[in-house]
Formats: sequence, structure tokens, C-alpha cells
Amino acid sequence: MWTWEDIARDCLRDAVIATAPPLVVDAFNRVERLLGRDWMLARLHSDVGGPLIASSSVLGIVSTGRQLCALEDVKNADNLITRLRENDRAARSELAAAFLCLGASRQVEIEFAVPVVVNPNGPPKVPDFRLRAPNETWTYVEVTAPETSKLQQATKRTIERLVSYLDLMPMNSSIEVLLRRDPDDEDLAVLDQEIAKLALSGVSARKDLPELALVLANQTAPADVAISDHGESSEPSLISTAAIVDIDGGVAKAAKHIVVQIPFMDDRAELFLRTEAKQLPHDHPGVVMIDLTGVPAPPDKWEALIRRRLQPTIHTRVSAVCLFSAGHISTAQGDAVEFQVKPICNPNARCRAPDWVVENLRNVRL
Repeated sequence: MWTWEDIARDCLRDAVIATAPPLVVDAFNRVERLLGRDWMLARLHSDVGGPLIASSSVLGIVSTGRQLCALEDVKNADNLITRLRENDRAARSELAAAFLCLGASRQVEIEFAVPVVVNPNGPPKVPDFRLRAPNETWTYVEVTAPETSKLQQATKRTIERLVSYLDLMPMNSSIEVLLRRDPDDEDLAVLDQEIAKLALSGVSARKDLPELALVLANQTAPADVAISDHGESSEPSLISTAAIVDIDGGVAKAAKHIVVQIPFMDDRAELFLRTEAKQLPHDHPGVVMIDLTGVPAPPDKWEALIRRRLQPTIHTRVSAVCLFSAGHISTAQGDAVEFQVKPICNPNARCRAPDWVVENLRNVRL
């Protein structure tokens, strides 16, 4: 059994977290009971065996332990627990989704991976879990988590190439490149010439390359990096910046920087709805949970895309979509884990999502 003294001495040391000691101890012991001490120690120690002594390691255990409350006394959670022990990415998302849906209530019944007939002429589907309050029908939940797609990897390679132009730029210059689409090799050759020409000009300039990019030279002071769409599309973008500052005697003598923005939004929002909705029955409430942890596009952009796809004639079996993500934050009381959760109710759904599920999602407390 873990004690607060053990955790403070061996894991936290000088780090400070916002979670109260009794809750930390409870979470640590729950994780050990369900996932095992080896699983925990792998997260609390580095590759060379020394303690990581970082609040993030402890917070990871605490967050997992708090979420595992959703599996307490659940008869058919064994498979999910096994997958959590194996560090399955989808299992972590499913656990978080179940925790968020349940909220603080322990009167709600929850079952994982229960087959349901969606099409009488086809095989049964297996939503990730279902839940219901007393005297209510089941609500079925499908969970998905965007992985780093091939498109995202290709986009990053393009950004890295453009950012590398910084080495060729003269000091006391700045460049912003706002791409309107993914460039091919011919496009990149054009950008090579334009960036070099504008950077060497030494004057403030704006070059519009129709349908390809907007290139801005010396519109901001070198190393004074500011992100702006300059009136361009506000679609989700991947953004990278790089700067070089020449310091003499502690004083910046010269500098240069480059900012590259490239739209990044493939058709995953529609793909997720189309794929996950197929797992939901027609005659029960159905919720699609999308784990956006680590996804570059901000939640508000995903929300706009999702809302546009909840139409009267499509995705009507989806009662609600919930976008969620988790991350570490600093507070006055110490470091903490925070969930960002956005439930989106479908006004065109055949079955309405239960009010208590939506309220739990709107009032998350970890």
C-alpha cells in the first residue's frame, strides 16, 4: 500500500501538485490494484532506473487512478483493464470517456463492449460502452482518438523545409509564409525564389501567390514573433516558428525569424462521424466521444466542423458528439491535470442524449 510519505519522498520530492494528499494516495493504490505496480514504476522511473522526480509522472498516475473509478465493480471491464496494462491508446481514451460520462454519480450502470443489433441483416455491432440511469434506456457510446495521420506527417515535413529557409535569410529580417494548400515540389521551388528575394530586399513587402501562399517580408520586427492570419482563412493550421538572435554582452544586436502556417484539416471529422455512427443503434441514444489530446487543430475548429455535419438527413443516430482532451496546467496550488470538454447536442437526432450525461460532460471535475 502506498502512503503519502512514500509518494512525497520517492516520487514528488520538491515538486508540488494541486491534488490533496488523500486523493493522491487513493489514486495510487487504485492504480496498483487494477494495473499493477510494474505498470506504475515504468511511469515513475527513467530508462536508467532513476526516479523522474517530476510532477507530470505523479499526475499521470493520479489522473489514471481517478478515472479508474469508472471501472470499480464493473463486471465486464476485464478486457479494458488488460488493454490499459498494455498501454493501448484507444483503451486510455475509452477510460477517459467513461469517466467523463459518469461524472460523480455512482447510481449509473455501465457495461463495456456489449454487442447490439444495428442492422437485422448484418452482424451485431459492439459500441465501446453503454450506460443508463435507473429506469432509463441504454445510451451507447463510441470513442475515437485521432492518430498522427500520413497527411499530418507530410505537412510537418513541408513546414520543416520552409522553416529551414531561416539559415539563408540575412540578419535583421523576418518572413511569414501563410500557405493556402499543401505545396508540391514545383510550388516549393517558387517559394524558394520568393522567400529569398523578399528576405534579401530588406524592405517591408507583401507577395500574394494566388491559390498557393501569402508571403510577408519584414512586417514585424526581427524576433518579435506574432501569429496572425492576416485576413486569410481561419481554418485549423499547423504553425512553426524559428528565430536566431545574435547577442553581444547580454544585448541583442541582430535577429531574424520565420513563421510558417499551413492549413491542416483533412476529412477526419466527417470520417469519424461516419465510421463511429455505424456502431450505434437507431433506437437508442448514441454519443460519439472524440479524444483530441495531442491533436494540433484547436477544439473550437473541430466543433464548427462537427456542427456543420449534424444535418437533418445524416448522422441522425448520433444524439451528441463530445470533444475532449487532457493536459497538465500550473495553478497557484501546484501542477494539475485539466480536462477540456465540449458536448455538442445534435438537434436532428432521432433520440435525445440524456440530460444527465450532457450535464456531466459540461461539469467535469478531476
